[in-house]
This record gives sequence, structure tokens and C-alpha cells, in this order.
Amino acid sequence: MLLSIPMAADQGSVNIRAVIDPVSTSFMKNMAQNLSSWFAISTRTASSNLLAIIPNVVVLDYIKETNKKDPLLEQEAIHYLSTGYTNQLKYRQPNGAFGQLDPPQKKPSIFLTALVANALSTATKHIEIDQTIVTKAFSWVKEKQKQNGCFEEVGEIIYEPIQNNSSSFALTAFVVAAIQENNVTAIQFSELVEKATYCLVKNFYSFTNTHDIALATYALSLGGHARRQDYFNKLMKKLKKVEVRYWNGELKVEINGYLLLSLLAQNKYLVAVKVMEWLSKQRYSTRAYSGVPSSFVALKALGKIAVYLDRTETYYTVHTKSDHMLEQFTVEHSNDPMPIVWDLPNDIRQFEIEIVGTGFGFLLVHYQYEMNIQKQKASFNLDVTVLDTSTFKIQNLQVCLSYVQTEPYETSGVVLVEVYLPSGFVVHENALKDRNRRVQKTERVFNNTALFVYYDEVSTDQECFEVTAHRKYQTALHRPSYVVVYDTTDMSRITIVQ
Repeated sequence: MLLSIPMAADQGSVNIRAVIDPVSTSFMKNMAQNLSSWFAISTRTASSNLLAIIPNVVVLDYIKETNKKDPLLEQEAIHYLSTGYTNQLKYRQPNGAFGQLDPPQKKPSIFLTALVANALSTATKHIEIDQTIVTKAFSWVKEKQKQNGCFEEVGEIIYEPIQNNSSSFALTAFVVAAIQENNVTAIQFSELVEKATYCLVKNFYSFTNTHDIALATYALSLGGHARRQDYFNKLMKKLKKVEVRYWNGELKVEINGYLLLSLLAQNKYLVAVKVMEWLSKQRYSTRAYSGVPSSFVALKALGKIAVYLDRTETYYTVHTKSDHMLEQFTVEHSNDPMPIVWDLPNDIRQFEIEIVGTGFGFLLVHYQYEMNIQKQKASFNLDVTVLDTSTFKIQNLQVCLSYVQTEPYETSGVVLVEVYLPSGFVVHENALKDRNRRVQKTERVFNNTALFVYYDEVSTDQECFEVTAHRKYQTALHRPSYVVVYDTTDMSRITIVQ
């Protein structure tokens, strides 16, 4: 492993620390410790009441699948689950569907009915639930299926991303997944699933929304459909973070949750662990997510991978070696694995790593250093001139810059120019003059005492702009004013003029 610490780093400022972080199921422990908080979150609606059901089912599933007996925790979870089940029945309508309020004020929705039926069907493993409630709910959903196998919402809109009728594919995929997650309902409503799956497969080329693609990928992965890989490949092309493979845009928790469930359904565990790490960091202090749909998918996904990781044999040794360092650490399966942290000599710039054994874990190397950037070789030509038109109350600056190439035809990435004004001066809204119209964006920051100027790129051709600053108050102590320019894609490319 090579550490990118420049030779110009200030002497004595380098700190290097390594961490071996075993992939643990600590998030399950945190969730179990917050069951009462989950129960307190639920309010007087059918969807929010599910927060008294879903996390308790996840915890009880984990206890059952891993055989980690905890009588007190099981008793608490079953209590909250039973209470949540009783409360949920208040929102059940005579036709078997579920509405959002009690008494009902709008038509019941396909989405909410499938959501509740799915939650109750998974809870049957832990408490006694009238199976006819689940059957009647999914039967009502089946009545709403269109001739082409797709679903379109007929009731109250609770969650727009799934219930939006401009694209019925998300709702169709959700119903398929909700039924197939339970073996009993999967067999009982196999005809519905077959027709809905045909709807998804037939419309493959119509899928453009990342959330819809993620949901359809999971639905097809559950049934082992032949087209599941096509959907999975389409989803992966949508992802922004290629090296980590997670979606960081709108609906990020839901999309990553369905991605994680799809990876687990297709036995792609190595990638799944990376998504798990990101997903487990998105929760609030109560271990909840921002809403019921996000909590529904994320907790389900984290619970499933927690079971897998607990069953995975973990025993490996990590050796780190350099010219004057030799360290060895052993990581083995434990109910409470703790990170191993150690400091490395601050003069190390390269060392070898050897890992022997089996299991999961992360080796992280953190390093920091300080460097006087004024002594660094300039990556930009930067000239700052106080113009003759300046007065005591007004200061006019001209800033000119160009890129210093290290290779022929090379240009910079996105460039940020930070203009820090002398003490007492501020910039107003139209403070910048850009005669060449190359500036892409400006920002006034630090109470208007600095102006940030962005370029898409800077070449060897000189770019100039002018800044007008106004004196707001007089000061006895004057701080140094300076201009910094750097390439945002490579922070080592920097120049400063005071």
C-alpha cells in the first residue's frame, strides 16, 4: 500500500493510523436497543403504525435465524409486535383492504394494502395472526390487477414514487415482491405474480427511473426470473459510485435497500457488504430512517445480511510489514467484534499487507499532514491587481489565472478561485465582472467577506475577472487578504497569492 504523502509535508505533522474493522452486526444490536423508540414513533395512521411491526419482525427473524436466544429481548419485541398488530386492524375495511385513517376518509390503496399484508405475513412466524386477513387483503389487490398484468393505483396516494400512475411499473414490482417474500402467499397468489412479472419483463425498455429499476430487479430476483440479470445490469449502469456501487441521489435509502436485497437474492455478497456499510450509516439516532417506505426496505435488507454475516466463518490474520515495522493481528468470529486500531510510524510511505484466512472485514488507513501551500510549486499562474479605480470606500480587484501544464494539451478539472477580501470589505450581489463569460458560478461566503468563483476548466489561456468590494466598517486590526485557486478534482494543484 502506497500513501500519497508529499515530501513537502511539514516535518512532524504526519499522523498515520490503521484500523481493522470486522464486518459486524452491531446495527442489529443498536436496533434491538431502540425498540421502544420505534414504537413511540408510530402515530394514528396505518402506514406509520407499521413502525411498530417491521423492526420487531426484523429483530425476531434475526434471533430465530441465528439461534441467539435473548428471552428479555424476545419478550419485548413480541409485546410491541402484538400491540402493533392489534392497532393495525383498526384500519382494515370490510372488503379486506387497508386505509390510512380510522374511520376511513378515502378509498383504500393497493400500495398500503400490499404493504400491510406483507408485514403481517412475515409476522406470522412470531405471533398468531389470522391468515384470512392476509389472504383477503391480497385477494382485494388481485381484483385490481389490469388485463396486461400491471397495477395502477386506485386509492389514496401515500407514497408518490410507487403510486405514481404515470408509470405503473413501481407499484407492479412492489406487489410482486410483497407476495413473493412469503412462501405461503407466493404459492397462493402465483397466478397474480406470473401476470405481473410478465408486465415487468415486457416493459423492460420502458424503465428509466432508477427507483423503479431497483424495485423491479428485486422482484425478479426473488422469483429467480431469467431476466433478473438484465435488470440488475441496467441498475448498475445507473449507479454513480462505481467503486462503491451505491446510489447517492434522490430516494437513496430506498434504492440502496432494494439493491442490497437484490444482491443477497443473487448471492453477490462481496458487493452487498459495501452497500450495507453505506446503508447502515443513514439512520437517525433512533435507528429509524426518514419514513415508513425507506424503513421498510432498509431494515429488511440489513436484517437479511446480518443473518448471512453471522453465519459466515471469520478467522483471518492480518500482517503489515515495512522496512522497520512488523505488525500482526488476528480476527475471529465473535458476538461483539471490536475494531483493532494501531498507529504506524509517521515516516512510513509504503508497506505490505498480507491477509490469511476467511471472513469479511475492512482495513482502513487514515493519514493526515500539514503543508505550507505557499512554498508549493504553483499549478496556476495567478496575478492579483488592485485597480487604479479603487478608493478608500471601494476596492476593485482584477484576478487573472491560467493553468500550468505538466503534459501537452492538458487542462484542469473544475477550478475554484477563492477571493478573500481585506478586513472591513464585503461584496454585494453583482460584485463580479466576467468579460469573457467563462465563469460558471459564484458564491458569496463568510458573511459576504469572500467570493468563490467557479470555472468548468482552465487552460493555458489566461482568464480574468474583476471583483468590486465595498467598505462596510473600519477596523483597527487588519487580517491578510489573499486569493487561492485550485483544481477541485486534484487538491494538490493549488496556488495562493497574498
